[in-house]
Amino acid sequence: MPSSGVCANPDRQIAVLIPELVERRWYHYFLHNQRAEWLRALLLTKGSQRIIPVNVPWYISA
Repeated sequence: MPSSGVCANPDRQIAVLIPELVERRWYHYFLHNQRAEWLRALLLTKGSQRIIPVNVPWYISA
């Protein structure tokens, strides 16, 4: 069985999709999007250069 770990593909990049909540009001941004920003900052600072965070807008229908 082939290995699918990091050693098998050392040059492969990893895209991490981060859902970012899109609100109707600008002031709702401060209440809901803190976790996405925290995760993105953590991936950029602590992760390797192989990790690429991608923000994906998530619209909530009201």
